Amino acid sequence: MRLPRASAVPVVLAMTCAWGLATPGHAQSGRDEPYRPQIHYTPERNWMNDPNGLVWYQGEYHLFYQYNPKAATWGNMSWGHAVSRDLLHWRELGVALPATEDEHIFSGSVVVDEHDTSGFGEPGRPAMVAVYTSAHPRTGIQAQSLAYSLDAGRTWTKYAGNPVLDLGSTEFRDPKVFWYGEGRYWVMAVALPTARKIAFYRSGDLKRWEKLSEFGPANATDGIWEVPDLFELPVDGDPRRKKWVLVVNLNPGSVAGGSGTQYFVGDFDGVTFTADDVVTGDEPPPGHVFADFEGQDHGGWTVDSDPDLAPAPSATPPYEGPCPASRRSPVTSAAAWSTASSATTPRRAAWSHPGSRSASRTSTSSSEAGGIRTGTGPGTAGRPRVTCSPTSKVRRSEPAGPPPATSPRPCRTAAGPGASASRSSTPSSAPAPAETP
Repeated sequence: MRLPRASAVPVVLAMTCAWGLATPGHAQSGRDEPYRPQIHYTPERNWMNDPNGLVWYQGEYHLFYQYNPKAATWGNMSWGHAVSRDLLHWRELGVALPATEDEHIFSGSVVVDEHDTSGFGEPGRPAMVAVYTSAHPRTGIQAQSLAYSLDAGRTWTKYAGNPVLDLGSTEFRDPKVFWYGEGRYWVMAVALPTARKIAFYRSGDLKRWEKLSEFGPANATDGIWEVPDLFELPVDGDPRRKKWVLVVNLNPGSVAGGSGTQYFVGDFDGVTFTADDVVTGDEPPPGHVFADFEGQDHGGWTVDSDPDLAPAPSATPPYEGPCPASRRSPVTSAAAWSTASSATTPRRAAWSHPGSRSASRTSTSSSEAGGIRTGTGPGTAGRPRVTCSPTSKVRRSEPAGPPPATSPRPCRTAAGPGASASRSSTPSSAPAPAETP
């Protein structure tokens, strides 16, 4: 459960135009609203955030998520529910676990209890069991609770013995539960946020839990630790070589500010998670560096129009300045993303050992690449391309003149096709308008 920060910009969606959108119990037939994401799942209206209980059952992918059914702001935290057969087209089913005056439903996970270890199931009808954090508004106490469904998640019954794990703490949330086949028991990874720790528990029936161990603090600890995950992956696709991955989310504490995610690769023996590399100082852990953007040469990546490498193509050195106004379409405008809330698209995970042939280097965003993005996007041929990020500076081709003050919102411009690293014999009369892809 990602708790909101007072300074955070609300991320919400509150649109109900009659364009064949997803409505409770009905599949979405179109997404013609200008600010609604086309691929990412969004509910018909109101606030959503953390995805919870991602599970495949009876021919459907189930997506549960943190949801406020009453308003377009954080609050009344409940679990929304949607299903899909292809992970792209979703049918919203409405609220699965609603908040009450005494209990808000924070993040957690869902398992299919195929062996009926909990006793919630019936012959031929294994139970879907939700393991979630009960947050009690009056006391602030956070504890782990259960609910179960016998009709593929359409209706839910809360376990009468809730909570099943209670430390009397106000910082104890986000249980991720999975079946540990080697030991034939359930394992829970749950966050101790302000302690920057992940605690591990085991259970044979999902009702009674025994503590196994703790991991942390380690590596990034500027923000509180939330929403953990623990899973095993084959190395380079080899089922005989496997590693465990512990995912820990931060709020805040990201490299670029705000919330973020870190992960640890290591081993889990059913009791203790041991990371292969833990940073103990300012130096990065040992390993193979695929791309380094901290040096002077950007790790061999090409950066056009960088005055540290060569003059700008318009015959005058670029200088620092404010981020130019962009000409974005309504769909990708800043206003759209500051008022949209969505779940991310599915991704297939794999682990590649450093130095293996399947390993590759990929830059996914300007913030991850130290503010540098090279090349051009659609509609930018022959014109500068600007990418804004907290760590980069603007590089624009302008007539010669004194450099103004450093921009409070810096950017970096990379030249488009046809640009050259050498001086041009004809200076540009004016800079071409810049676009943000």
